Amino acid sequence: MKNNQLTNFNNLLNLILVFSIFIAIIGLLNDIVNTKYEGGVDLVNRVIGARLLTRGMNPYFYKWNPNDNIDLLDPVDSPKKIMNRVTVPPTILILHSSMGTLSYRFQRQLWLGIQWSLLLLTIFLLSKMTSSRIALKVIWIFGLLFISGSYFWRLHIEVGQIYILYTFLVTLSLWFYMKGTKYDILVGSLLGLLILLRSPYLLIMLPFLIFRNWRILVSSAISFITLFLISLPLAGLKTWRAYYDAMRMHGLYHIELIDAGKVKIDQSLYIIDKVMEWLRSYSWTFNSPLYDSSLQGFLYQFLKVTLTSNHLLILLVITILATSLFILKNYSKLNDRKLIFMSGLLLVFLSEFFIPASRNPYNNVIWLPVFVLLLYSFNIRLLLFNPLSALLIFGLVLSNSFNLSENMNIFGDFALMLFCLLSFYIHVNADRMANLLVPRSRNSAVQYLNIFYLIFGSVKEIIQLLNIDDYLNRSSENQYKKDKVLQ
Repeated sequence: MKNNQLTNFNNLLNLILVFSIFIAIIGLLNDIVNTKYEGGVDLVNRVIGARLLTRGMNPYFYKWNPNDNIDLLDPVDSPKKIMNRVTVPPTILILHSSMGTLSYRFQRQLWLGIQWSLLLLTIFLLSKMTSSRIALKVIWIFGLLFISGSYFWRLHIEVGQIYILYTFLVTLSLWFYMKGTKYDILVGSLLGLLILLRSPYLLIMLPFLIFRNWRILVSSAISFITLFLISLPLAGLKTWRAYYDAMRMHGLYHIELIDAGKVKIDQSLYIIDKVMEWLRSYSWTFNSPLYDSSLQGFLYQFLKVTLTSNHLLILLVITILATSLFILKNYSKLNDRKLIFMSGLLLVFLSEFFIPASRNPYNNVIWLPVFVLLLYSFNIRLLLFNPLSALLIFGLVLSNSFNLSENMNIFGDFALMLFCLLSFYIHVNADRMANLLVPRSRNSAVQYLNIFYLIFGSVKEIIQLLNIDDYLNRSSENQYKKDKVLQ
């Protein structure tokens, strides 16, 4: 009987895997079409920032005027804000500067290939961490169906975001980390690079500090300092100071402590009569809400509660202290390489909600490795039958809701974060909470609820992917938006 059940389960996984591959192919084709005609609003500012950096200009507070080269114009940069739209550190701009001589349109197409390659490499590395064929299939299903077929991945590609690079570096570090202590220096070096590219990943080092893994700590510090010093000839301390000043300003604008309408700037500087090299590539093509699930944005939107950067910093410090106490209290239970890395990742992802800036849907791609780590903590066959997995699938369905409601997307993100935290807590305290990890009977309501969420989310994704015009807005309204920018 058990062999029959295992065979049926494998057949079900094979069927879902084929469906997931189909979803991924449809998504890739849509991304290619999208990249050919539209999009790239976030890639534009990084390309321009890199050009400004290589020309010795301030990449964070530069404002274009008609006397400047046209290749430095960001058509959607607000003339009413003191800083421009560049929000990445100088190290990211240095990476982009390696492509600085290429046209933007070519960079846009190249970046599409890089994003998809990094996603597939990330899924591949995660799948290589298990010897179970069932687990391998589940990971590819999760990556292809719920990541590459998701709303936030479509948006990540559409705007030309860079979060998949961070996800790949985390996964590469995890892959070497799970191979044993002989790779700890390499792991630390990769994490040092990652921290230099995106500072919140510094929190991933906390569990290593508590468990006194000095090889990773020292090698990450050496890597960070060395790479920082190497970057100084290209981006000096003045550029780094400008970056942190700009980030502080973005936080103030985010909660409207600075009224952009009161900033006095000569609007005539932004009336142009030239054709940009990427004129067709800046517009917003998604006909769906761009929600903000940051703690600052959530409280301001729903409760009109204003949290400044200092308030968020205090809350983040409290969260770090609480996490440290939890790790110390469960020191013996957490003394496992997988759990140590997982606790650091969870802290990083939790900290993303405290950043004083918009937390947009494409941020969710960075959750891929921690989801897989959590799935490794359970018997894969319990995925559809475990009560807690309902929260995961429920959150994924809400986060992937294209045009239903922006509030549903926001609550979907919080559901995913809650799933991660509860799963980690239950796994650490499995001896006291084993009943929550036990599968229910085949006729249980939980099983049917999970299957319903899975089918609903899958059908919804394929319908929306096939209906290209539903989210690729190439109508006269889109042309009207282009014309408005140039007015």
